[in-house]
Amino acid sequence: VDMLAADVKVEIPIVKNKCSSLFSGRRSYTDKVQTPLFNTMFENARYDFTSYYKNPPVAFTSRADNPFYFYNDLNTKLTFKPSKNNNISISAFESSDKLGFQQMQVYPKMKENTTWGTQGGSLRWTCKILPVWNSEFITGASKTSFNYAFEDSMLRTRNRLIGTGQVVYNITRSSIINSWLNNATLTWNNTFEVSGGQQLETGFTLQSFNSLYHYIAQKKTNETVLIDTFRLYNNQALLNSAWFQYQFSGENWNIKPGLRFSRYSITKKSYPEFRIAALCKLSPSFTLKANAGNYFQFVNKINLVQTGDYRSVWAISDGKKTPVVSSYSVSGGANYTIVTNLNLDVEFYYKKMDNLITSSEEYRITNNVVKIINASALYDTDVKGVDILIKETLGNYQLWASYTFAQSLSEMKKKSVTTSYPSNDDKVHEIKLLNLLKIGNCVLSLSCIYGSGGVWDEHVLDNNLQLIPGYQKNSTRLPEYFRIDAGLNYAIHLGKTELKIGSNFFNILNNKNIINRFDQLSPTPYQDINQGINPVEENTVYGMGFSYNIFLNFTF
Repeated sequence: VDMLAADVKVEIPIVKNKCSSLFSGRRSYTDKVQTPLFNTMFENARYDFTSYYKNPPVAFTSRADNPFYFYNDLNTKLTFKPSKNNNISISAFESSDKLGFQQMQVYPKMKENTTWGTQGGSLRWTCKILPVWNSEFITGASKTSFNYAFEDSMLRTRNRLIGTGQVVYNITRSSIINSWLNNATLTWNNTFEVSGGQQLETGFTLQSFNSLYHYIAQKKTNETVLIDTFRLYNNQALLNSAWFQYQFSGENWNIKPGLRFSRYSITKKSYPEFRIAALCKLSPSFTLKANAGNYFQFVNKINLVQTGDYRSVWAISDGKKTPVVSSYSVSGGANYTIVTNLNLDVEFYYKKMDNLITSSEEYRITNNVVKIINASALYDTDVKGVDILIKETLGNYQLWASYTFAQSLSEMKKKSVTTSYPSNDDKVHEIKLLNLLKIGNCVLSLSCIYGSGGVWDEHVLDNNLQLIPGYQKNSTRLPEYFRIDAGLNYAIHLGKTELKIGSNFFNILNNKNIINRFDQLSPTPYQDINQGINPVEENTVYGMGFSYNIFLNFTF
């Protein structure tokens, strides 16, 4: 039990060494009691929270207009072992989340209801057909859904464009998203043991996908429509794959080359994927490692609006407007045990991804009315960097220290013009430290994270609402990010029973870290331009401030 939810895990033997069941579940009580941690996380989840709520909710109180958030998940598994060489398991899972809040008494008024979740199940049978042949059959199905309904209204006062006096503009916005993705899979995997420590792995997979999303968005100013978007996407596909992988190994080395062929029903094309992994132990304390391969992705997540919003849907690739995403990656590094209790791991990597999708907006002024045109654009991304990890153990004390240097650059081709820019998730430097100290039954932890600022796509528009000359996408950086967390837990043992009590403290310095910033067009852009007001509104998203969580775990 903690300050958000309670969870339980139970394993029950039904027939000794033959049959057992496993059950785990979690349910939040945030729909009944809202703790300080809940309120802090809610503000962090929605950057526009305080702009709507003039009387933010107070912990352990109940009001009709308080925001609500509820989540639960459930996992069950039944395992049956009919013989020494056969194992059968049936599993099912379900998770659901519901979020909403409303403020309808005063302007700005708003109402939002969002639900999302996943349900599914699988059947798995593993067997040893021969001493050198292990086989595995898996079949399963799942459904992921997302439903979103939002509406708000606000008032803006501006001087008349013609004559004197002022006009009050009533701006209303609404969005509806209904989406789901179904997936069914049948897999057969085999492993053959070959002499000399070599191993052959092969398998076949049949998958079916079915996705739908329905998106409506509208924006009005005094009943003048600025945005009126309607999208309906429904598609289904079959993906058939066959693969094999062979393991060559010696006393101090291991190489695994592999090949996968996939046939996609919509494009009627075959997609080969090559991959190889290698490991070489040069000495008891020094090991080299390397990986390389190419990959294809046939189901992708699409953001329906600009950066800064979480509205997104899963869509099946159609080979045209939603192409198949392709990528290849290569990595290499080394692991070195400097002394008995000190280990160093270094890894270099490079990854290229093509045919990614993003949303974009364009503006047109017609008869003193601004029309906003939403569109999609394709882009490619290159990511390269290095990860360094150091682990040291001194008795009951452990130190983990990591440093990441990474560069992520994207390239977009639009109207025969190719633009290169830092990717939305580009963060050059990141340092993490974790300290763990065990004193008897007590464990203390202290961690800190430092990161260089992410990118911000700062927009400057001219009087025609077009980007000014010299504009460069994602050319501005956010401030640096720094956070310190701490934790404490104490374990009490009574025979086979353990009671663990503890607390976690997040952002103990209460730094006001900026994790995102993005620009949006004002609800009254034409009127703002004529009155010398910047038509672009800046939105800043802050990370979680100081908060704490108290938990209690009971094991028997």
